Parts: sequence; structure tokens; C-alpha cells
Amino acid sequence: MKRKLRFSQYNTILNAARAKEIITRNQSLCPHLFPLSQQLLCGLLTIAPFVLLFSHLFLFSFSHPGYFGKVGMRYFHKTQQQFHCPTVNVDRLWTLVSDRLREQYAKADGKKDKVPVIDVSKFGFYKVLGNGPLPAQPVIVKAKFFSKKAERKIKAVGGVAVLTA
Repeated sequence: MKRKLRFSQYNTILNAARAKEIITRNQSLCPHLFPLSQQLLCGLLTIAPFVLLFSHLFLFSFSHPGYFGKVGMRYFHKTQQQFHCPTVNVDRLWTLVSDRLREQYAKADGKKDKVPVIDVSKFGFYKVLGNGPLPAQPVIVKAKFFSKKAERKIKAVGGVAVLTA
């Protein structure tokens, strides 16, 4: 009667010759329980060289420390210029213009008087976000993008949010 080895004994086998001896002695054992490198050294497994490059992918289980998992989707030749979008909050809009200009238009009414125009793209910003308080002074803000909150705040003080190309 052939004696089966415990699984812990498979991991203690370091010598390829010893692995071959054990596998040939115990015909009932499954050779796939042994590491691929030992099977190749013993001559129990013959694989084309290009297959060996990817052979580690199916030997690791999810709980193995060397398992690296899926690496996600790839984005070939990703360039960052299409994602470049500097932002400014509405509480910082009045810091883009001078204090003299703000004082000049401080008493302006949005319906009949002139109001200042702040083009944030001239200052290097593309998007206006709605964080912070906006002074109760009407203003025309030009930008490529506006958040909903920023647009609501600008309209609440009597201003206008103008989209530019």
C-alpha cells in the first residue's frame, strides 16, 4: 500500500531529485501539487519557452503573497493636457481684480448700472467652483466651466455666469 504525503510535506521539498523520486514512488499523487520549477527540473513537464513567461499567472491563488491580481484597464499614451483644469472658488474671485475696481463698482445695481467682468481664463483658471461666500455685489464671470453651486451663488447676488470656449 502506497503512503500519501501530507500537503505540508510538499512545501518542504527543495531538491528536484527528491521531488522526482517522491512523485515516481507515489503514482497516486497529482504532479500539479508540486511547483512548476521542480516539475520542469525533474523532466515531468515540458513547456515551450514562451509559455514559461506567463506560467506564474495560474499557479498563484488569491491568498498567495505573490498574487498581484488584475492590474486594471490600460490607457495607452496617456497625456495629461486634456485633463488640465485649474480651478478657483467663488470666494477668491474678487482677489483676481484690484481693490480700486471693486470699490468703483461697489454701489452698482446689476439691472441698470455697469458691473465688472471677471474673465478667470486670463488669470489661468478654467473652472469656477462654489466653495465659500461671495460678496453681495453683482459681477459677470467668464469661464470655460462652472459648477452648479458656483452658478447658483453668482446668480443669487445678481451676477451672470458666462461660458467661454
